[in-house]
Amino acid sequence: MHQLEAGNRWRNRAIYIIFMVFFVAYFLYHLLKNFSHSLFFSKKDRLNFVIYGPYTAIYSLGLQDDQNYVIPFSPDFHIDVPGNYGDYRIGSLGKLAKLDNKPELLQKAFSYAASTLVDYYFYDNTDNLYYDLPKFAKGDIKLDVFKVLFFRSNTSIFDRLYLTLIISQKDKDKFRIFNSMTYKNQEEFSKNVLGLFYQKVFRTEKKNLQIIYGQNYHTANMINNLLEGSGVRVSDINLSTSQIKPDEACVIVEEGKAFSLTAQSLAAFFGCQLKRSNPEVYDILFILNNTENEWNIQNL
Repeated sequence: MHQLEAGNRWRNRAIYIIFMVFFVAYFLYHLLKNFSHSLFFSKKDRLNFVIYGPYTAIYSLGLQDDQNYVIPFSPDFHIDVPGNYGDYRIGSLGKLAKLDNKPELLQKAFSYAASTLVDYYFYDNTDNLYYDLPKFAKGDIKLDVFKVLFFRSNTSIFDRLYLTLIISQKDKDKFRIFNSMTYKNQEEFSKNVLGLFYQKVFRTEKKNLQIIYGQNYHTANMINNLLEGSGVRVSDINLSTSQIKPDEACVIVEEGKAFSLTAQSLAAFFGCQLKRSNPEVYDILFILNNTENEWNIQNL
């Protein structure tokens, strides 16, 4: 009897040890995978992100040229929200994102407003409405490491640590400020900040891209502006209903054994599939599919 009990204890202990080994291995695998896909291994030369709250601003950090920008937004500044939402006060965007459970609306709205790819967003998970404030002071829009570390975000813990490290090396008093409050409307503002957020690596790769859409040229052209504003060279916008599948994710098509940083970045930002094929005339094809509806602007 004692031998049977001892055998059962040994077997249970062995099962527990095996389970723990597999659990730790699984945990370490995903930890290393997340780390290898984090900003620590990114080849980007500029990081664009928005921090949303009573003092909302887009921050753009130059990793090579040390040209750093901040664009503060008044809560009463109006911008169009992609996805057929229409015109919204910035101070109401957080509540909209909360009610629809779509925090990515912040990323889309500010990308559209600045005509560039705003990769990351940080926000306090509330449905608060923010209203117009007295003229902001520089201290109100200084980069807050607490928000980068603890606000809700689409970043990983490794991305947060990387951003914290980069921010600590920046002189936040020397950020160049582009105040959206000085412009009459979103269109005038977008024209004045166009080109600030270029990723030089996109220009270096010199990939020419064709956008393929199925219905709305204005949406395709708006996405073209986002890409051009980030440094991607768009050579053509083409209507092709036969290639568009509205119920499927967008597709990035490129030839070669390894995908370029341009292709990988667009796939990550828009949630596209990467596909290897020969686009023939262009280096990259961007087949919009459901992205066309997800980024549609209601009043266009």
